[in-house]
Amino acid sequence: ADRSSSLLDYTLSVVAGLIDKSLLHRAETSTAARPQYRMLETVRAYAALELLAAGERDAALEGLAAYCAREAGAARTGLAGPSQVEWLDRVRDDLENYRATLDWLIERERAADAADIVWNLLFFWLIRARGTEALQWCERVRQLPQVPAAAEAKLLVAGSVMSYTQGQVPQA
Repeated sequence: ADRSSSLLDYTLSVVAGLIDKSLLHRAETSTAARPQYRMLETVRAYAALELLAAGERDAALEGLAAYCAREAGAARTGLAGPSQVEWLDRVRDDLENYRATLDWLIERERAADAADIVWNLLFFWLIRARGTEALQWCERVRQLPQVPAAAEAKLLVAGSVMSYTQGQVPQA
């Protein structure tokens, strides 16, 4: 418990220092209780290079992928329930994280993990009229070698739904 407490204290101290130096700024979000912070693009690019040079890029992206998988799993239920508006906003606020995670999972040929995220965000893609983007993710994941049958089924259904909503009935 002491170790996790000191790690949290250290993390908060580092984040506070970045905010004080204007390297992080609070992003506009729809949920005040769920603040998000963003790096300036130049800082983000530099940090990405440093992660790569230190050999820590994959560990950082693995953490992001775990976060996105948890959030997308919760979103699947939330997007179809009474808190739908909140979840639509939460997914929108995290959309860049989902995109980065999907890119990385595809790069790593982790079709099942990528398919789960795409599938769990199905109502977001539908309601926010992002069918074209959803179709692109479905196709990119389906083109990976060795896509498990369950993952392929999710991608085919999601792709069919998106095609149908775009009036592409024969493709659906």
